[in-house]
Amino acid sequence: MRIGPEEFRIKIGSTSELRYMLGKELRELIIAMKMWIEAKTANIAVETEMDKMRLKDFTKHVEGQGLNMSDDGSSWPDDFEEDWE
Repeated sequence: MRIGPEEFRIKIGSTSELRYMLGKELRELIIAMKMWIEAKTANIAVETEMDKMRLKDFTKHVEGQGLNMSDDGSSWPDDFEEDWE
């Protein structure tokens, strides 16, 4: 009875079998990644639309309270400037 490296070798089949298995696994992985990217893209689009609706609702609420939420920053008082006058 001889014990050596020959006794511990694992037989995995031919290289063409291994190449086929790896190719199949890689194809499945690529398909799964593509599906994940598509789902994530759709999720981001929905979240963006929801954020736009929330912003419109917030702006409407704040303006209803008497604050002006326009994009023009000149309508806001400059506290720093008022301190120096």
